[in-house]
Amino acid sequence: MASIIACFVLLFGSLLARAQKLDLEKIFSTPFEISSDIILPSSMLIGFMTAISNNKLYSLEAFLSLLLASLFYLISYYNLKHSWRLYLAQILFPLSAVLFFGWQNIGNIVLFYALSSLGIIYVFLSQFLLKGQDKSESDGTIVIGFITQVVALFCAFSYAPNSSHVAILSLYPAASGILIAILRKNISSITLSSCSVALFLYLYFLNILKFTNHIEYLSVAYIILGIIFYAATSMLRGKKEYVQTLAISTTIFLGLGVLFSLGNKDYLLVNSIIISLIQLIASFRFKQPMLTYGSSIFFYLSLLFRLINLIFKQNFYPVAFALLSYLFYSFSLIKENIDNKQYRIIGLVGALATIAFFDSQN
Repeated sequence: MASIIACFVLLFGSLLARAQKLDLEKIFSTPFEISSDIILPSSMLIGFMTAISNNKLYSLEAFLSLLLASLFYLISYYNLKHSWRLYLAQILFPLSAVLFFGWQNIGNIVLFYALSSLGIIYVFLSQFLLKGQDKSESDGTIVIGFITQVVALFCAFSYAPNSSHVAILSLYPAASGILIAILRKNISSITLSSCSVALFLYLYFLNILKFTNHIEYLSVAYIILGIIFYAATSMLRGKKEYVQTLAISTTIFLGLGVLFSLGNKDYLLVNSIIISLIQLIASFRFKQPMLTYGSSIFFYLSLLFRLINLIFKQNFYPVAFALLSYLFYSFSLIKENIDNKQYRIIGLVGALATIAFFDSQN
């Protein structure tokens, strides 16, 4: 503790030297800064090694040491404008909170909520830092806040994996992503929120609703969110930056919907049809003929799942796939449009693949 106080004395001495004449600054300011930057981490390392060996890590002295160290780097950043000092202050502060909660014997779940809330506070702090000239400091603050939330979530999962608190804590990164999108007009952070919501749904269905034997219900929730995000993408198709981000979120949820329906043929069939229709509509809506190929793949998969569900004999499979290929090819002849070429290729490739695959089975 005494060494940390000595570092504050050196820091204030350096700041006073800077406020005086130029020659005085050259003599005292830099040596004071270097001395404090060496003494502080060295003394803290020795102090914490001693505290750990004596089983006194969660104590008033250890807590105050980290808190004062965080304050030291914050004050030095404010006066010296070194970004790394700001980052150190932001990292040391949540660590001091960990020691405080341990010292006061406050429950771990409360600590995890506090750390997650701190991540949201860092988002607001990043907005204040945008007033400066260095935008990287604001971005770094957001990253540290997000890492704090992820670490809190990971620790909560390790501490109580089946607790409902874990599901709630997974929503904090989503809240941070939404705040970033609102405060900084950065729609790309919605992708972060989408991943967080996807994790929340998984934990909610398993830990709270206890649908461990009906995981296909989760696929329905993902597909519904995928449809909602596609609808938002379609409505905002005139804004490229919105479309790109929302399309990623749509892909995430639709992909998870298929993944979690693999164990149930009926759900997999319905989800495949929905995804194929979404891609087909999007190919016309956004004038992206390449989406037609993805749509056709899911149409073929839907047909396969349907045949399996109806327990058709495998001898009927090539006939069904050949008919679907014929329909794709015929559709390209109905009306002249930009997608004709894609449907013609799909029909031809589908027919050839059907012949090649089922001929090799015989």
